[in-house]
Amino acid sequence: RKNILDVMGEKRPDYDIDYVYFPLHFQPESTTLPKGLVYRDQVLAIRRIREIIPDDMVVYVKEHPRQLIADIRNKNYRNKDFYEEIMKLDGVKLLHQEVDSAQLIDKSTLVATISGSVAIEALPRGIPVIVFGNSIVEGCDSLHQIISCTDSNKFAVNRLLLKSTAEVKADFKEFLKRPNWHKVCDNERSWKQ
Repeated sequence: RKNILDVMGEKRPDYDIDYVYFPLHFQPESTTLPKGLVYRDQVLAIRRIREIIPDDMVVYVKEHPRQLIADIRNKNYRNKDFYEEIMKLDGVKLLHQEVDSAQLIDKSTLVATISGSVAIEALPRGIPVIVFGNSIVEGCDSLHQIISCTDSNKFAVNRLLLKSTAEVKADFKEFLKRPNWHKVCDNERSWKQ
């Protein structure tokens, strides 16, 4: 699988365009099943992103680094067809593993995830987030959770795109003031141990 991404993955993304960063989740793992519900199918999530963002935006997709390490949990989980299906989608680019994830977050217009930690990495940087499953930052005003594909999702995403970096940071700070939000994080950590 590593050779597939070496050949297919784009090594120099354009950081000067508006884009959504969607890092793929390690699978199998609880962040996609059960937390992702129907969006355990990550290609479906990428399709939904394309449907609700402006046509001139691009979706950058990057593989989870652990997915490329062979072990009993992910042996043959993704094959070449999975990556080819992503690459066939209009306005979607599959990135090479060498592309820096932190820079992808910092330069993105929007970050999307099923239920991953990238949400809590993006919000304090002032980047709004779309989630498809349960997230530890649910309830933040700069985050929109997508359960089904409806017109209201387009409206919500457009609202997120209008927010300034300062507004997103302020929303995240307000979210952190809410009582008991950290208990969700503590429970999340305990599930991973």
